[in-house]
Amino acid sequence: MRRFAPRLLACALLGAGVAQAEPFTVEHFLNREQLGRVSIDPSQRWLVAPVVAPYRTAPRWDLIDWSTMTISQLRVFDLAAGGAPRVFPAKVGGPDDWGYTPGPYSPSGARMAVTRAQGRTLEVGVLTLATGQTVWTGLYPINDQIGRAMQWRSNDTLLVVAQDPGAPIMSSLNGWQVEERWTQAWRDMNEGRRSVTVMGSGRYLSTTPTTKPTRLISVDATTGKGQVLAEGDFLDVEVAPGGGYAALWGNSEILAPDPDKPLSNTDSFRRHRLTVVDLSRNESFVPCTTCDLAPYLMGWATDGRQLLVYARSDGEAWSQAAYWRIDVDRRSAARLDSGAVKSAPGRNAPGELTPRGDWMGSTPLVLGQKQGAEAKADADWYALADGAAVNLTASLPAGPRRLEAVSPTMLIVSVKDQLFRLDGHGQKTPLGNGRRIEARDLASQRLMLNNRPQPADLVVTRTEGEAQVPAILRNGRLTMVGHPLTAEARLASVAPAARAVVTIARDDHGVETVTLDQGQRPARAIAVVNQPLAKVTFAPPTPITHKGHRGETLTSWLYLPPQPSQPSARLPLVVIPYPGGVYDTPPRRHLPPTAGSDTNAQILAAHGYAVLVTSLPVNETREPADGLSADILKIVDAAIAAEPRIDGERLALWGHSYGGWAALMTATQTSRFKAVIAGAFATDRFSAYSPANLLTTIAPDAGLIYAAQAGYSENGQARMGRAPWLVPDRYVRNSPLMAADKITAPMLLLMGDLDSDPGQQVQMFGALFRQNKDALSVLYHGEGHVLMSPAHITDLYQRVFAFLDEQLRPSS
Repeated sequence: MRRFAPRLLACALLGAGVAQAEPFTVEHFLNREQLGRVSIDPSQRWLVAPVVAPYRTAPRWDLIDWSTMTISQLRVFDLAAGGAPRVFPAKVGGPDDWGYTPGPYSPSGARMAVTRAQGRTLEVGVLTLATGQTVWTGLYPINDQIGRAMQWRSNDTLLVVAQDPGAPIMSSLNGWQVEERWTQAWRDMNEGRRSVTVMGSGRYLSTTPTTKPTRLISVDATTGKGQVLAEGDFLDVEVAPGGGYAALWGNSEILAPDPDKPLSNTDSFRRHRLTVVDLSRNESFVPCTTCDLAPYLMGWATDGRQLLVYARSDGEAWSQAAYWRIDVDRRSAARLDSGAVKSAPGRNAPGELTPRGDWMGSTPLVLGQKQGAEAKADADWYALADGAAVNLTASLPAGPRRLEAVSPTMLIVSVKDQLFRLDGHGQKTPLGNGRRIEARDLASQRLMLNNRPQPADLVVTRTEGEAQVPAILRNGRLTMVGHPLTAEARLASVAPAARAVVTIARDDHGVETVTLDQGQRPARAIAVVNQPLAKVTFAPPTPITHKGHRGETLTSWLYLPPQPSQPSARLPLVVIPYPGGVYDTPPRRHLPPTAGSDTNAQILAAHGYAVLVTSLPVNETREPADGLSADILKIVDAAIAAEPRIDGERLALWGHSYGGWAALMTATQTSRFKAVIAGAFATDRFSAYSPANLLTTIAPDAGLIYAAQAGYSENGQARMGRAPWLVPDRYVRNSPLMAADKITAPMLLLMGDLDSDPGQQVQMFGALFRQNKDALSVLYHGEGHVLMSPAHITDLYQRVFAFLDEQLRPSS
């Protein structure tokens, strides 16, 4: 009976049934709650569950994507004593309230680093879990999207990479720092002070402002007092085992682009160097002064004296990059690639490298591919010792090799959800079906890609028949812990010493229930998120199968209005395209309670539209615009054939970002769509190559956007191949602006004025205005790439519904 207890507890807490069903509205979306990363401390005594209060209760929105940090609370459970949780802070949502976001635990688990947010302020603190006391440091942490902003050196010392609170960062989402500077610049001019922005290129490159320094600070966890250990332009930190050293990845000198080489997203306007800090001596050094490091890989060997990174030498292309071993005792660096094995970094975005590497004790472990006739499709994990490369995963079945855990004597690798244990010679032992549980909301790209746990810390869900069972690794084999999971549940964390298994179940209404099962105690629901949604009916996803450009079978997803309708009623269809988006399972952002303010399939379906989210792989053999409308319409026709209620004469497109470009481009190629909505888009590939925005004009010290955008345009998502003056015809063919005369559908154009290039909307609207075509231009002030303000999100859907209702109404 115990395995069903979580569901019974959730039902008891929720109460409401389908008889009270209602459609999912914008109000529901704005009042949704969010569950953060549920975790258990290393001592296995404390369970921490962060919960973000209803979205619209945030007191202000100029932190942009960090605004919800102001309404985040921590629920702390004592696994030893039981009882009710303590909540930190006790109150959120008011203008004077703080919100707490969890950071890393201390090695003993007695303390947790936390960040509190209020208004425009972020501050690092140290929370003692047993007493609830928090010591604040006065430090504003860097963004941890690349790697880490903070890490414990010991139980009493926390290392923090801190920045100036007023320093802007390069991002498509820029908040109060840019707004403040813009306002101050005008005020300075009006009051007779100099107000000017200067940038330089070529021999004037040195006049370009650079980012403000960041500092690595050692914080006393008892007092909160800090000591500066190093100053630079650091963006990531990783502490060595034993706490003797800290590695820092950061910006270095401005890099002049090579005009003869196409750029990619990995190319930057700055070189990136490695700085190592000897924490016992408070000394820092650069072990390789000519190594330009890629992000996402800083891996320490078990002895804490060797570091693995991925770098190119100054002057090399990224195609010549290799893995490097850093010896901190000798303060030296050496390339590691064997001549017979080429490093094989992956990509988490078009044109962006994501190197993969780790250590088996003191032996570097890298993802690579054999060169020459023996090359095969799947990259393998190689141990690089004494100049030789030993393929450890050669005997595994075909498929991507995911490193799940590693120690000096073994590594755990999964291939298509089959787990294998491998020794240092590549001898494999099958462990059954399963996969390491992952923190779905982890911000750090590096920690998602690398820095794998020890096998002793590995937690997986193992497949037993049709059930998923929590398991840990003991004596080299998977051992089940707890009970089989219910169909709705996913494993969040396991504490074997406390006999605790934590699961999260999300029902069809988007209600999430966190359940704690400690075996000797009755299972209990310790947190329920989005309980008011229990009475809301969502649109279930229906698979639509079709063929891709290689003849492969793909699945797109259709959402039909959940409300009952007349059997003869014909439904208008809204199509949501995004080239490169392929969904073997229903897209997570459209699952209840949904995540995105734009192109929200559930809100659209509740309003009465059928909604089609396309799987649209990129065809690398042709230009981006070539055949785009045909590919989309093939999916549309498959949906119409599968669902007779869809009215094939009432079709609309709504795309956002690259999907916004796709919607505009498609509108130039076909007249089948009767309405087109495009948000946060590029319409002119020429001007998008060097965008004009507030970040460029008022805060160039955040980072020159020109190199990043050129890389995006040439070998990134835009795939233009070269600069526009070298292949102008290609830019013309892939710019909706240049085919604006072929657009027949009414257009709704949406943009935030803090987006990367709001001028794109001006150009598209101007072209349509000149031709007296039906178009609406809507510019949201203070918004970036995605709308954040509840008032703006409400306004957006009022305009979207009015526009679609008018254009897609049934003909007489």
